[in-house]
Amino acid sequence: MPSTPGSEDDQIVTWDLSAREDRGTGGLVLAAIGLIAGVLVGPLLGSVVIVAGAAIGGDIVPLVAAAALVIVAIAVNRAVFAAIRALPDAGFGSRFGRGGVAVALIGGGLLHVAGVLVLDGVWFSGVLVAAGLALLVVAAVVSGRGTVDTSTGTVEYVDSELPVESIKSIRPVEIGDRVVVFVRYYAGHAGAHRLPTFSRDAFAVAEPVIAPCTRSSGGERDGAPTAVKATAAVMGAGSLVLAGGVYVIAPPDVRPLVVILVLMTLPVTVVFGWYAYAG
Repeated sequence: MPSTPGSEDDQIVTWDLSAREDRGTGGLVLAAIGLIAGVLVGPLLGSVVIVAGAAIGGDIVPLVAAAALVIVAIAVNRAVFAAIRALPDAGFGSRFGRGGVAVALIGGGLLHVAGVLVLDGVWFSGVLVAAGLALLVVAAVVSGRGTVDTSTGTVEYVDSELPVESIKSIRPVEIGDRVVVFVRYYAGHAGAHRLPTFSRDAFAVAEPVIAPCTRSSGGERDGAPTAVKATAAVMGAGSLVLAGGVYVIAPPDVRPLVVILVLMTLPVTVVFGWYAYAG
């Protein structure tokens, strides 16, 4: 969603890049929902195909068995359907309307079914779920909302105020129409946002406000002790080394399962790495 500047007198700029308002973030989340929840919808779609094939072939026993599969699949997906009906009908697009979620689920389910039929195995579903989890992490990074008030020198970000007077350093990274900022603080602000995301226009206004300040004392950066961060770094690197070793020694027919497990645990490894960096 584009930034909304206020008048030149109050110098207020608001932005909202959340999934509910921004098409890019909303698209990422919808794709993630489709890939993850599609593993539940896929069996329903596959069962319908089996029933249709059995009905066309005129085989009674396969038809009964396939109909039973459909009933089971529908029972499994009742919670999903109920959740869709509870959503506001905001329409297809960036918002979480029934239409958008339904399209994402059907598309994800078809991908899971196609993977099983074409690749003759369920391992591809694990890869799709891992990809969906990765998309959720990306969506969390590129989303953000807040208000910059240059007249008071404050930045409200996700219902809390950034301690701009305690910022030690910033490292902005542009991603499309938004700017993700790596923030480090002086001691005393362990719970402050360390990865705020601004729209490009909002960051142009916020940059002078969040510019690092210089302190004569208390210059130690806020965060966990060095030993704890070093342990997180070792655990993150160790998990990657362990995964590589397991892949090398695993039999060829087991390696797809190893890849799935590595992909599904990759977000945890990323968290370890980020904690080692930002504390």
